[in-house]
Amino acid sequence: MTQATPQARELHLGLVDTAEGFLALRDEWNRIAAPAATVFLQHGWLHTWLEIYGTQVVPTVLTARSNGSLVAALPLVTSKGIFGRRLEFMGAGTLTPNHLDLIAQPEFRSSALAAFTAHLVDDREHWDVLDLDKMPERSDTVDFAVSRFSTAGCTASVSTSAVCPCAALPSTYEEFVSSLPRRLRRSLAYRTRRLCADHPDAFFHQAGSETEVARALDALERLSQARWQARGYRGSFADPRFARFQKTYAVQALAQGALRIHTLTVGDSIIGVTYGFRMGDCVQVYMTAFDTAWADYSPGSRVMARTAEMAIAEGATSIDLLEGCEEYKDYWTDSHLVNVRLRVYNSTAAGAVERLRVNAGGHAVTLARHTLPESVRLAVRRRLAAMQEGRSR
Repeated sequence: MTQATPQARELHLGLVDTAEGFLALRDEWNRIAAPAATVFLQHGWLHTWLEIYGTQVVPTVLTARSNGSLVAALPLVTSKGIFGRRLEFMGAGTLTPNHLDLIAQPEFRSSALAAFTAHLVDDREHWDVLDLDKMPERSDTVDFAVSRFSTAGCTASVSTSAVCPCAALPSTYEEFVSSLPRRLRRSLAYRTRRLCADHPDAFFHQAGSETEVARALDALERLSQARWQARGYRGSFADPRFARFQKTYAVQALAQGALRIHTLTVGDSIIGVTYGFRMGDCVQVYMTAFDTAWADYSPGSRVMARTAEMAIAEGATSIDLLEGCEEYKDYWTDSHLVNVRLRVYNSTAAGAVERLRVNAGGHAVTLARHTLPESVRLAVRRRLAAMQEGRSR
């Protein structure tokens, strides 16, 4: 490995390049990943991804130790394709992760960032493109990496890649409801009264056993697929790996006390479900679905309200609805977390070709923006967003 920089002399860098080696990091990883407060950097999520989706990539996890203890890590994988050798975040892609970054104990973050970046600069002979997507815009990794790689002769670019609606949670559910748009408040009250009057057996439930989790995820798959297939898309669960991943990781999250699956049931049928995770002080809502046959009772809104109510009851201070263009998310949130994509192109032939390819795509978008009528551009944006939602959610 590369010799540590002056800022990081106390760190010893390492490289983990096997799934077995990454699995061995589990306990140490979880100890320092907790402050990251996102499910997508938890060891179980990443290792499950590696087992199910990572058969064509090589783990390239940079680690930093101090006095023998793991204090920082950068979870990367290497892949080879027609556009050269690519380094990217472990877990990136199909599962639509957000808020990816290095993990580190706070006192070691700056020195680890410097050391990891120095290693990647010195190790340029082994990669053509460094593609770090879905990093928090506010992360110090972004500006530091752009500066360091640019100084080393690479070409770096940063673009917005995801907007995640979120909201701070008050201390009581009543305060939360009062902050919602008036139309939504009135709809919730009216639909709740109707549901209770017409179906007194309706009830909410939080999955607390493996059997309940399996039943809730089956309902999530059924309802989600029905929604997207009705629109002409395959839906996420059409890929058996997606269902396998969720069922595998959900059991782990349940055992760790992090799983949050809320359902709305009438009789024997689940008509609404939210699937998410408690990470630190935040509840991240990963997927939602409802039975359109029950749309008159707004089961989606009802189960979302329940999710927020239970998050407040357990002391969570924020809720993150993660990436997605669905209009309903703006009704429940009042702010956004922005994720960006950092691309670094090496000065290799493959790096130059990839940069030209990506730039050509960007120029096409710019040309369309300046030549197509607004109504056409809006229709295209909605179509592309819907296609992305169908693939990723």
